[in-house]
Amino acid sequence: MNATGIIAQITGAISDQGGDIRDISQTLVGGFFTMIAIVDISGLEGRGTSFQSFRERLMEVAGDVGVDLNVMHEDILRTMHRI
Repeated sequence: MNATGIIAQITGAISDQGGDIRDISQTLVGGFFTMIAIVDISGLEGRGTSFQSFRERLMEVAGDVGVDLNVMHEDILRTMHRI
């Protein structure tokens, strides 16, 4: 699916909650658009936002624009690399 403003809505939701995109990559994999964003979430606490609330809001925005989104905390990725 491709529609104008999908990236803007997702990155806007990240920013609105206090997240700061530190790195981002976008590519086509098997004909599917994929994007990976590394987000500094240290600003969430200052806005009274938990990681769970942050994740839920991003999932809500993704549903609104009709895309699949996976939000993982760095702790999960670090654990996965140790296994």
